[in-house]
Amino acid sequence: MQDKIRIMVIEDEPDILELVVDCLSGPSFELIPLNSTENFLAKVAISKPDLIVTDKRMPGVGGQEVIEQIRGSDQFSNTPILVLSGHDSECAIVHMLEIGADDYIVKPFSPLELKARISALLRRIKPHAGGGHKTIQIDLAGHRISHQGREIAFTLAEFRILKTLLEKANKIVTRQDLVDYGLGTKFVSSRTVDVHIAAVRKKLGDIGKNIRTVRGVGYKFVS
Repeated sequence: MQDKIRIMVIEDEPDILELVVDCLSGPSFELIPLNSTENFLAKVAISKPDLIVTDKRMPGVGGQEVIEQIRGSDQFSNTPILVLSGHDSECAIVHMLEIGADDYIVKPFSPLELKARISALLRRIKPHAGGGHKTIQIDLAGHRISHQGREIAFTLAEFRILKTLLEKANKIVTRQDLVDYGLGTKFVSSRTVDVHIAAVRKKLGDIGKNIRTVRGVGYKFVS
């Protein structure tokens, strides 16, 4: 069974916090509601959310500080952040995006808009609705891959091969499929694929063992 997507919601207004939690409640998400930012970074480390929704203005540590601390964390620097705010000025929105927010939604907002914005953010980081691995995030537009919040430098060929394996997680992918769909060319040998796989495994560290060799056929990423 696929793990639920963990969403941390930081909001000091009880009505808004309840609205967001009610809106996102369901079988796909595990909600982590916080009514203050007290010790929030320690709570992030414990719960390891896949996405953070935070209010912009709160007593003590506000939304800007939340973003700055998350982006300054080695482990969670790539965690998507959606900001909720009653300020709709262009300067406020641009500022929050520039310091690291991934999206910004103005209060009052509709539940449908909130769900659509969150779905859009999750599509950018999740390789496939039914596959992949909960600790690996893929930014398709930026051609970046992160493991447990740490960005890993892959060549374009390595990126494409890992993306293909994650999209077809728990299924055998032949070497020829990795050549055709991963590398996008027919002019490399299966041996070249093996070399790329070895490099990907090494860069992934412990999670690299999830890429299993299917002798005489190809590879499989076991999630």
